[in-house]
Amino acid sequence: MNKLTPQQEKFSQLVASGKSQSDAYRGAYPRCLKWAAKTVHENASRMSANSKVSARIAELRKPIADAAQMSMGGHLSELSRLKMLAEAKDNVPAAIRAEELRGRVAGYYIERTMKVPSLLDEFEPSELREFLKRLTHVPVPTEIH
Repeated sequence: MNKLTPQQEKFSQLVASGKSQSDAYRGAYPRCLKWAAKTVHENASRMSANSKVSARIAELRKPIADAAQMSMGGHLSELSRLKMLAEAKDNVPAAIRAEELRGRVAGYYIERTMKVPSLLDEFEPSELREFLKRLTHVPVPTEIH
């Protein structure tokens, strides 16, 4: 590994831990806290473009990425094991559920939601106030959203 300055190392560690480049730059160079945000951003961008720094960030992120992959693989393996166990006990619903969960973890299912329009969306607030007043025979607040 090429030798980094202490500030470059600190910047690399902060970026690898999830900080934005600008926040990492501020953490590595506290004197820049008085600088304009644009200046900090430009310096942080230059720092990230430095080949030694970008290589260090990648090096620091690799174990995190590897662990995430292993945990996903382990999760899929465990669901597969549970599916086989359910099949062995003739528990078809549990086997189907385990297979469904494997598909979700692997990204084969997409959750979709749909907004159902309300009939109330078709009325103006003043019309709703008048309707509620006739319906309930009691005063209705003027603010209806």
